[in-house]
Amino acid sequence: MLKRASLFFVILILTSLAAAEDYGRFDFSLAAAAGLSKQSSGNQVTLKPTQGGGVLVSGRVRFGARSALEFDYSRILNTQKFEAPPFFYNFNTSVREYTGAYVFTPFKTGKWEPFLLAGIGALSFYPRITYLNGVQTIYSSVNQTQFAYVYGAGTDYHAWKWIFVRAQYRGIIYKAPDFKLTNLFTGAHGHLAEPSIGLVFRF
Repeated sequence: MLKRASLFFVILILTSLAAAEDYGRFDFSLAAAAGLSKQSSGNQVTLKPTQGGGVLVSGRVRFGARSALEFDYSRILNTQKFEAPPFFYNFNTSVREYTGAYVFTPFKTGKWEPFLLAGIGALSFYPRITYLNGVQTIYSSVNQTQFAYVYGAGTDYHAWKWIFVRAQYRGIIYKAPDFKLTNLFTGAHGHLAEPSIGLVFRF
């Protein structure tokens, strides 16, 4: 399934490039984002990430009035909390997203430009401080990167000249991290909901 989805997005991107008009418009956006993670369970291990916040940086290249390619980077801070009785692990973590997506704008009305997006990329987890049963420890943990799907929807509002306001919801599906520790492996998938609002500078 992963290979088929990846192939689908590659074909979609290449088709957009092949059909590109001489549109030449691109934009850059900076947004405040929330990171809302769901619980994952498996192999008698439960992962309960805390909710966090961070930033989302995006660049978008347009290939016509309705099609665009977008590249995103986000950084969310949260705690990955594992329950693997009798042990409980808390990893204060920086979660970073590196994704690319196809963006479709079905229509424009007045100052509003709604859009849909779907793509693939990676979600990287960087544990900074580790607690074992509530006590800070030097327990060995490593950075981990997981393949991810991204989907979402939102709208741009034309505020003034080349400045827009963008509100959107993005969802990221990924394999739950275990920081290469076998006793923390769930085998489950996680979901990171990433609503955001920010400014867009279009050129």
